[in-house]
Amino acid sequence: MAASQFDWLPDAPDRFTYDWRTTLLAERADKPRDDIAIVLIDEDSLTGYPFLSPIDRGLTAELIRSIDGAGAKAIGLDFIIDRATDPKGDAAFTAAVRDAKTPIVLGAVDERGFPREKEVAYQEQFFNTVHRPAGHIYFATEKNVLTLGDQAVRFIVPPSPVAPSRPAFTRLLAEVDGQRPEPASPLVHWMLPPAQGGADLFQTFTVPAHRDDTGKRTGPVFPDSWRPALAGKIVLVGGAFSDRDRHLTPLTVASGDRVSGIKIHAQILAQLRDGRSLYTMSWPYEFLLVAFIAAFGYFAAQRWTIDGDGWRASAIAFTFILVAGIVAFWGFRLVLPSATLFLAWPMGLFAGNRTDWAVEQVGQRLARKPAS
Repeated sequence: MAASQFDWLPDAPDRFTYDWRTTLLAERADKPRDDIAIVLIDEDSLTGYPFLSPIDRGLTAELIRSIDGAGAKAIGLDFIIDRATDPKGDAAFTAAVRDAKTPIVLGAVDERGFPREKEVAYQEQFFNTVHRPAGHIYFATEKNVLTLGDQAVRFIVPPSPVAPSRPAFTRLLAEVDGQRPEPASPLVHWMLPPAQGGADLFQTFTVPAHRDDTGKRTGPVFPDSWRPALAGKIVLVGGAFSDRDRHLTPLTVASGDRVSGIKIHAQILAQLRDGRSLYTMSWPYEFLLVAFIAAFGYFAAQRWTIDGDGWRASAIAFTFILVAGIVAFWGFRLVLPSATLFLAWPMGLFAGNRTDWAVEQVGQRLARKPAS
């Protein structure tokens, strides 16, 4: 338990079992969300533009004005605004963010993203100019003292303890129409899309290519057909590029596919708005459960040896722990700590097998000790 508290235990058992439980047993939505939509900008969207990053601010400004005109409930911009680009585009972007009637939440970086001082200064100056709320867009990955993390996103991240300290980007968006409860644990409560073939959890639109290779305008940035679908929704706008802001999640453990960050924000936003939670055991309850399993292993060892029927008993015990974790997750959304539980049984079994030997050794030493 102490090793677990100090991140000295390998993460593999916990993460492996949690990821597969999530993939196989996550709740499935009955229908696509009617409160959240996603607008993506990808490589094709930027055909005819001189660069991919930062995304052309003039294009983003036009997109904001169009979504604002469509009557969205709120707009979340998953962009890092840390440097100047084209002066004309920067001015248009600033005006679009500042003047929109729709509430806008901006993405912010803090020290966890290792920005340079001048990048933070530019970001803060922009926020002060447009007078819009900003939340951090940081995703936490697993940290362990003994091993490298697997870089999968599993947790909702709290505000940074270092100024400028801001709530999460998704928290601000979730509360545009009222306060929402804090989840019972920091674990993301992932949700699967509807069972209907091809249906997605969130209505998603990708900005079409609207310039040719020479930069000449060939079509709209925002098709008129999108307007009814975005009216009254929280619209998340972000990039969907093949070479950045892509992450592993428990839902992709089988395929190994990486997901665009904006889609992870949408999952967290949906969880916060629904008030859904996954539950974990508090330290005292985990300690009692670990102690019980270790004690059971200890007393079982009085009957079975490690090199005899003990292996069979261990296989049964491990299977029981695994099945109990599946049932707890499926029925109660409770995530049992597999790493400490898997270690408790063999350690109890080993201790039980060695106790008699240790007592015998001590007895023999005392018997050989000469009388004084």
